[in-house]
Amino acid sequence: MHHYFTTRYNNIACYTASVTLHEQNKQRNRDRILAAADTIVRSEGLEHLSMRYLAEDAGVSLRTPYNLFGSKTAILAELLTRTLETVLPAQTAAGQAVTLLGFVDGLKAARPALDEHLRSLFWSIMTAPEQALRDVGIEWITRVLQPRIAAALASGELRPTATVEALTRHLVLLVLGIFGMWAGRQLDIEETLAQVEQACCEALAVHSADHITPELLARLGTG
Repeated sequence: MHHYFTTRYNNIACYTASVTLHEQNKQRNRDRILAAADTIVRSEGLEHLSMRYLAEDAGVSLRTPYNLFGSKTAILAELLTRTLETVLPAQTAAGQAVTLLGFVDGLKAARPALDEHLRSLFWSIMTAPEQALRDVGIEWITRVLQPRIAAALASGELRPTATVEALTRHLVLLVLGIFGMWAGRQLDIEETLAQVEQACCEALAVHSADHITPELLARLGTG
């Protein structure tokens, strides 16, 4: 009996180690593919990114990028998400005078990272034929804004009549619309950031508590 349980335990341990190693290899290959995609896009442009070239550059088989991601657009979507999370982490800054304006100020601080590379990535996702991939930008900006709105409501920066879901959706549509114009080259980055700040301040002023409204108006130049 002891031998049976010892053997079974060893078999389970070996299986667990094998599964763990397999997952580690998958993650390693994902990271290598994403790093290769980033290098190719930055140095040669999106038009030179093919799955075959990507596999060769990453040192993996041709089927590996398909197995791990499914498509070239999905790889770009993952690359965009990672880049955005580096540029502006989806966290609420502690001690922010006006919690929601921390998002706007974070974008301004990230200005150098909002480059042509990110612009091209964003445009490629926005124009992707797959709806699920176009949802990547919506999901990311929602993760950024929703906790900030919830914190602003909890701290009394917003009136109790404001709802997290409705205000999040409104701001997401505003921000994505403006950045969509940037990605489509109707706006440069300076105009984009100015428009985002104006749109956010105007939207928030409708719901802001009395002690917050003056700062919003000041940013709008109407205070």
